[in-house]
Amino acid sequence: MPDTIRSLKRQGDELLWDAADLSPTFQRRLKLVLQGGLTQAQSGALAMESLEHTKAAEQAKSAKHKSQNTRQVQKGGVLYASEARQMVQKRLDTEVEKAERQLRQAQNALQKDQQAKEKEDQARQKEEEAKQKLLLKQMRAYVKKRRSIQAYKKKVSKLIATGLKKQAKLRKPTKS
Repeated sequence: MPDTIRSLKRQGDELLWDAADLSPTFQRRLKLVLQGGLTQAQSGALAMESLEHTKAAEQAKSAKHKSQNTRQVQKGGVLYASEARQMVQKRLDTEVEKAERQLRQAQNALQKDQQAKEKEDQARQKEEEAKQKLLLKQMRAYVKKRRSIQAYKKKVSKLIATGLKKQAKLRKPTKS
């Protein structure tokens, strides 16, 4: 039994060669049968090749269709326009709610950032005030010390001046 078109042709040629001793009518009929079989084999091969290409194309198309984002809109029954509008409105409402929720979250985050910034500013301001108070206290202490030194200098100057006056009186001879 031939597996390929080539082996079928070879076996047909051998049969024709073996039939050379037989009648010319039989040879002619045998030749027609062999040519018909060969033609049928070639047609079948072309059809199989075409079918394989068709199957490959179908599989590619099916894979492409499956990979696309498909979703089922509705199950079980007729979809009325009013129901479709309600479904669309419901979806829009949920999207609006989601957007509002995100907006509130962003506003809360912004408000928390502002509060944190205000706290930092208040802490810096208190620290600055504390530094100013400390500086003022140190300046007052300095001024107080300076005044006490000046007062001490005045006392010393007075003592020195009174001591000099006494000495001057002692040195003056008394007229008697």
